Amino acid sequence: MLDSGWLKLLDLSGPSSFACFVTCGAISYGHSDSWLLMATLPDWVVAFANVGLFFFGALAAVWVLRGIVGWLQSAVRKRGRARRVNQQLDSLSQDERKVFSYLLNRGQNAFPCSLADPTVGVLVQRGLVIRGAGQHSIVNWPHIVPPYVWDVLLDRRDEFR
Repeated sequence: MLDSGWLKLLDLSGPSSFACFVTCGAISYGHSDSWLLMATLPDWVVAFANVGLFFFGALAAVWVLRGIVGWLQSAVRKRGRARRVNQQLDSLSQDERKVFSYLLNRGQNAFPCSLADPTVGVLVQRGLVIRGAGQHSIVNWPHIVPPYVWDVLLDRRDEFR
């Protein structure tokens, strides 16, 4: 049965795994190419370096692949979110368009508004505007257009003039 201490090796960070991979590779290559001091290494050290080369190489490859997969998932989520925002912007009423037109003309993504405003309330329900947190006057409550909505609005600025 494996000791739990050995399983902690699997928690090595990516850069540490890559550094161990490079070190094991240098030992293995240095021994096979008869570098100074490497040629006299015992065979068991070279064997451990070869095993480490495989083990740490696999950990480093998983680290790299995890980063690539995370980046791809983020790009897909961002694209899907932009598509949903575009669909919602296509179905805005005239009053809701005026709110975004006002913000785009001023170049700001935050504005104070009454909590009882029905137009902004619909935008909040759709997720196109977020109400600020904290304690504020209900007549001038801060509202914010999230960055992912603001980016789409900037791309479609001409439609809101």
